[in-house]
Amino acid sequence: MMEEAPQAKIQADGVPAEGGVYMATTDSEKQAVYQFRYDVYVRGMNRLRTVADHEQRRFLEAEDATARQYYIVADGHIVATLRLSSGADAPFSSRQLRQYDLAPILNRVTTERLAIGERFMVRETYRGRDLLLEFMTPLLRYVNQQRIQLVVCDCEPFLLDRYLGLGFRPYTSNNVNSPEIGYLVPLALVVEDLDYLQSIQSPLCDILEDFDDDESSSTRKIIATDTTVLSEKLVSRGDYWKEIVPALEASGNDRITFFDDLSKPEIEKCLKRSTTIECRQGDYVVRKGTTARNLFVTLSGTLEVRDKNRLVNVLTTGDVFGEIAFLLGVQRSMDVRAATDDVRVLCLSESVLRSLIETDPAVAAKLVQNIAKVVSLRLLRKG
Repeated sequence: MMEEAPQAKIQADGVPAEGGVYMATTDSEKQAVYQFRYDVYVRGMNRLRTVADHEQRRFLEAEDATARQYYIVADGHIVATLRLSSGADAPFSSRQLRQYDLAPILNRVTTERLAIGERFMVRETYRGRDLLLEFMTPLLRYVNQQRIQLVVCDCEPFLLDRYLGLGFRPYTSNNVNSPEIGYLVPLALVVEDLDYLQSIQSPLCDILEDFDDDESSSTRKIIATDTTVLSEKLVSRGDYWKEIVPALEASGNDRITFFDDLSKPEIEKCLKRSTTIECRQGDYVVRKGTTARNLFVTLSGTLEVRDKNRLVNVLTTGDVFGEIAFLLGVQRSMDVRAATDDVRVLCLSESVLRSLIETDPAVAAKLVQNIAKVVSLRLLRKG
C-alpha cells in the first residue's frame, strides 16, 4: 500500500511547499527527484556521468520504475532523496543482486522480506542535519507493515559511524569498488533485532516492532562475524583497541605520526566514532571531487595518491591522508586507492575532530601541529 503525501500546497514543479518527508506518487514529483539527483550526484559530485540523462538533466535508473522515491522538502525545495526497492513490489535487478551480494541472503530470506535503500543524497548546504534519520520514520513504517526482515544498503567510509549508530551492520566481505562511485561498504539492518538496537541505543527502537517469531530469529544469523569493518559499535572498546593500537605504535617508531605527543586519554578522544576498514588492491578509498572531509590514517599496506593517471604520492603505515579537505573545507583534490591487498585504514570522524577545537583546544592544537609536520615532511621528500 502506497503512503499518501501530507496535505500541502503544491508548487509549480509538483513538489509540496510545506516542509516534511514525502513519497513521490505523481510523475512531476518523480521528475523533480530525478533532477535533484542529477544536480547533486552528477553535477555536484561528478559521478555516474555515463548513465545520466544530460539532455533533460536527470539521473534515473531502471530500478526507479518500481521503487519508492522518498524526498525531504525544506524552504520550498527538495533537499534530500532516498530510494527504497522492496522485494514485495518487484524483483531485484541483476545489478542489485550483484552489488549487494544478495545470493547468500536469499538462501535465508525470501525476496518479499528484503528491501534495498539506495541513492541517499543531500543538498550540500543541508549536510549538517541528520536527514537520514528523518527518512527512517515513514520508510520503516512501511517496512513493518510489510513484515520486511532485512534492509540492506551501502555507504562511503566517512558515513559508516552514522549507519552503525542506527543499527546497520556489515554482512559481507565483498565491498563495492566502482570507478564511478568509489569504495562502498554493504550494510544490513536486521529490522526486528531490537535487543541489538537497544544495546547500542539506536533511535530506531522507537519506530520498529519485534514480531518475535522464528523468521526474525533466522534473519539475525545473516550478519557476518568476519568483516572488513571494525568499530566500537561492533566490538568492545578493548577489542577495538587491540586491533588498532599496535599498528599506531608501530607506525611511530621512525616517523612523525598523527598521534605524536598525545596521551592515551587524548588519543581516545580522537578515536571516538572512528572505524577501520580493510581494502583490496584497486579499491578507491577517496575519490577526487567528493565532499567528505574526514581524515584517514594508514594502519597497514600501501596506497597510491593519484591525479587522474599521474602518481603523486605513495602512502604506507602511519601516513595521514585527507588532510587538505579537512583543513581547507574543500572537495577531495586527489584519488587515493589501495595498491596492495593488505590495506587497512583508520577513518576518523570529521565532526569529532572539529568539536575538539571547541571543547579541548590543547588536543586540537597537537593534532593540527602533527598534520603540519606530516605534510611538511611529505613536501621535503618530494623536493
